[in-house]
This record gives sequence, structure tokens and C-alpha cells, in this order.
Amino acid sequence: MDKNETCEKPTSYDFVVTLAGLVSTNMVNHQFRRTWEIGFAILPEYSGKGYGCEAAQLLLQFAFERLHAHKVVGMCHTQNKRSGAVMKYRNDKGGYF
Repeated sequence: MDKNETCEKPTSYDFVVTLAGLVSTNMVNHQFRRTWEIGFAILPEYSGKGYGCEAAQLLLQFAFERLHAHKVVGMCHTQNKRSGAVMKYRNDKGGYF
């Protein structure tokens, strides 16, 4: 089997939020620790409409249920108040940020 035919597990997944932006999850630690990082970028015209919260919840669900993550982390710039609010909201709702 050559390099292009290896059966390695993916270390990142990207999803498009139809017309609203992009969300992704990336492995940030080796597979034994199974730590994943999630991110989301919502277009300004869709900001504040709940798409970020919904996307974060779906990413968390995907990471824990499908990828069997042990831990999921998210980071944002200190000036990005909306992303910080999404992560705090998801954590308060049992989203495990």
C-alpha cells in the first residue's frame, strides 16, 4: 500500500453552515487523549441569530458521540465577545467547553 492509500483516521472535519459561515473541528492532541478543538465563523449578516450556538452544539455532539472525544476546547480572541458568549452559553448548558 503506498502513502496515498493509507487508512489513517482524519484529524479534522470542516462543515459549511448553509449561507451563514463555516464550522470545524480539529484534533489537537494525539489519539490516545482524544482532545479536539472546535471553531466557527459566522458571516456578519447572520451574527446574533443563534447560528453560532447551534453550530457549537452540533460540533460538540459530533465530537463526543462520533469521534469519542475525551475533551473539546475552543478559543477566541478576547475582543470577540460573541464567540466568547457562545462558548460560555454552551458550557452553562452542559456543552463541556
